[in-house]
Amino acid sequence: MSERRHRRNVRAFILVLCVGLASLHALRADSDWKSIAKGMDYKYVAAKTPSAVGDSRIFILRVDPNLWQLEAVGISQTGESSGHTARDWSQRQKFSAAINAGMFAAPGARFVDIQKDYASALQNLRLIKKPGTNQWSQQFRQWNEAALGEDDAGRILLIYSRSPFSMHDLNNELLAAGIGIVAAQHLEGGPEAQLYLHVGSFEMEMYGSYETSFRKNDSNSSAAWPVPNILGLRPRSTASH
Repeated sequence: MSERRHRRNVRAFILVLCVGLASLHALRADSDWKSIAKGMDYKYVAAKTPSAVGDSRIFILRVDPNLWQLEAVGISQTGESSGHTARDWSQRQKFSAAINAGMFAAPGARFVDIQKDYASALQNLRLIKKPGTNQWSQQFRQWNEAALGEDDAGRILLIYSRSPFSMHDLNNELLAAGIGIVAAQHLEGGPEAQLYLHVGSFEMEMYGSYETSFRKNDSNSSAAWPVPNILGLRPRSTASH
């Protein structure tokens, strides 16, 4: 065999090996997701640079918007004088999942980074700009975080971290997590931040505690705080589970 042919064979082998390893990595990353229902999966992302507080795991709920619809509801629609926890909102509105919609009396402008025809829209702080740019510079403030995101397949991401991070660091963790995130919006931070999920026999509730200059501890272990508005998920009428 000539030396030139040998070099070609070596390059071809290396190329096949790299493609195979990339495919294996993608398959492994996808297998980390656990299915709750059709079009709804979740996983925990372990922060590469841990927080000083808590377990440093970031919860991600991934949802197919063709099967699940995202709605906003608040006291301005219900006529109530006070809010509820995500769990209570979810049970009252028959949502399968609920997360903060921001501490506003009524949702405002459209969440422009998610290009889906949602029934309601929100105006909040952008964390990650398409196609995956960290929008926050580093700062000393940290908090528990509830966020809304979109991945590169157009799926909804509900994001929750009990461990506090600066938003710059949280964005970097999400971008490095292999979840395909391309955009994200801040919904709420600190003790008010919460996420509730109840689909079939699967139920979980997460709520926050830590916020720099407000509640610098992780001691809130008793109850979620009432909030005036919530984002909820319910199955579309065409979805079958």
